[in-house]
Amino acid sequence: MLYISVLLPYIILFSLLIRSLMMKGAYFGLKNLLAAKVPALYSMEVWRRTGNQLFLSLGPGFGSFTAISSYIPRSNNCIIDAYAVAFLNLLASLTTTVFVFAVMGHLVTDSNEKCYLMNAKKVMDLIIAQVLPPEAHPPDSLYYDPSSIYPKWLNNLPEHIKNRILPNLTECDLSKELNKVMFGPGVVIVTFSDIISLFSGPTFWSIITFLLLVNLGLSTVIGIIQGIITPLQDTFSLREHSKLLTVGVCVPMFLGSLLFVRPSGSYYVNLLDDYWVSLPLFFIVILETIAMAWIYGARSQMR
Repeated sequence: MLYISVLLPYIILFSLLIRSLMMKGAYFGLKNLLAAKVPALYSMEVWRRTGNQLFLSLGPGFGSFTAISSYIPRSNNCIIDAYAVAFLNLLASLTTTVFVFAVMGHLVTDSNEKCYLMNAKKVMDLIIAQVLPPEAHPPDSLYYDPSSIYPKWLNNLPEHIKNRILPNLTECDLSKELNKVMFGPGVVIVTFSDIISLFSGPTFWSIITFLLLVNLGLSTVIGIIQGIITPLQDTFSLREHSKLLTVGVCVPMFLGSLLFVRPSGSYYVNLLDDYWVSLPLFFIVILETIAMAWIYGARSQMR
């Protein structure tokens, strides 16, 4: 089950990535992704969120690695496995990041073109009302390619006409629109929701997106549940009652998760994501590292 629930999202993500790169405006999103923001490297908030992302994506401290690896033969090379897990996690993160920025670039470009067309309509209304001269009439080709024609038309207007037009127009800025769209922790979820309406064949892509989210949720929960059930089975000899134990663990977790579907649930999700999880996991990983060094010896672990 883990083979399917872990590998299938990679196939779906790759398909979504290819489709998103074919959309109009994807280049603008990728250009902003690759734009270097050196001052961010000196921000403690950026590094805190980076560490939090590593904890949540790799999953150290949850017990899932320890539980699942207990089923692997002793002769297995765990060093290669560690590199493989880190590499696949990096690959998934990069794929998702490129996909999100490509879709956001398309959303921003589409929003910006609507802004251009709305300004063009305002100019037409002002010309009809004889507030502006006929020379300010936008070209008919503007409606076919607003992104390239609108800036050229506006810049080529005579200075006195441009000064009369600008106070009546809405500012259309791709960078500002991108900052509005990409604000908040739910950017990825919003992106996956929006692609259903953006791609052709929305029914097919809605099924694909549903499968992706279900598999991501299943693969994550299976690992976390294993990290809880396996030590309980080994400590209290409960392997004969594994089904009852699984139900006894899952039901309280389900009831506790109902807190997050309330109207105030997003507030608790932000608290859990930013504050409640990262610090305990940090101390758990430190204690695990100390325990491994104490039991097996730090020098033998470095060989």
